[in-house]
Amino acid sequence: MLTEQQAEQVLLNMRMAINGVVTKTKRFNPDAHNICFINLEMRNGNELVYYSFSNMSKVSSLRQSKLVAMGYELVPDVTDHLKFWACGGMGQYHTEPRLVNYVFCRPGHLENIRKALIVTEIDCCGSCLNNTIQPFIDQYPDIDFYTQEHGAVPSQGVSPSFQHFTV
Repeated sequence: MLTEQQAEQVLLNMRMAINGVVTKTKRFNPDAHNICFINLEMRNGNELVYYSFSNMSKVSSLRQSKLVAMGYELVPDVTDHLKFWACGGMGQYHTEPRLVNYVFCRPGHLENIRKALIVTEIDCCGSCLNNTIQPFIDQYPDIDFYTQEHGAVPSQGVSPSFQHFTV
């Protein structure tokens, strides 16, 4: 499992990668959209990391391929009939439900996860906590589940805060 410092470094590097390929325009600022990843520690000792960006419509296939080349393959939205942990409304497109649903749909994952860590720039909203994360924890109590939230509030110009790094 990543340490807090390692997770912060991954989040910072991911933000630089996203901002390097998703163009800022008058109508769209990638910094105003959450980035998030989930770090899974499997029972066999392997670790997996999956990445999410809250506005996938701005990540064309060309941009996606550039991100993949940098090591950041963004998970797609799970089709509606497979969304088990839905928030409803736009909440189902938030980064956390996208990651949890993606992991839930991966064959062989659930029975093999020992620990899960969601790391996010913007703190998890109540909808994501109450309709995705907490129900997942309740259904899979044998998985140690953690969140590492960094308090960004883009609408107020508040950048994420880190213990080990300066933005």
